[in-house]
Amino acid sequence: MKVIHDGGLQPTEVSVDFFRKHRKKLGRILRISVDGRIDTTFHMEIVGTKATMLLSGCTCGYRGSGPHGTVEILKLAGVNFNEDDVFTKDHVQLEVKLI
Repeated sequence: MKVIHDGGLQPTEVSVDFFRKHRKKLGRILRISVDGRIDTTFHMEIVGTKATMLLSGCTCGYRGSGPHGTVEILKLAGVNFNEDDVFTKDHVQLEVKLI
């Protein structure tokens, strides 16, 4: 499967913009995983039917710009999620149910 990424170590705005520009390459989104650990380059993984996207500027587990970027991407992706989880949990995983 093809992997696309924002280059790593990017600010939140760059990651959100990268998602906007390249989200169609993913196909149908199947799973989104967000990690709040600081010891990783890419905090968000979006797995689609055609590609996987890795984003570095979107995180979780606190109330800063990284988690706000995560919330923006989740809304753009049209997935159901608990916004509070993004700000309070160290790891968030969403499975997208196929209808």
